Amino acid sequence: MVEYIIVFTALLVVFAVLCVFVRAATASAERTAAFVTCEYP
Repeated sequence: MVEYIIVFTALLVVFAVLCVFVRAATASAERTAAFVTCEYP
């Protein structure tokens, strides 16, 4: 029973990390695009 809890928690942590990583990547891409468009009109 404990093994299932450990596996579920590990999957949940991996999913959360992937979600945060994707969100940070898209935010940095948007920030870079905005910076480039502001820098070079």
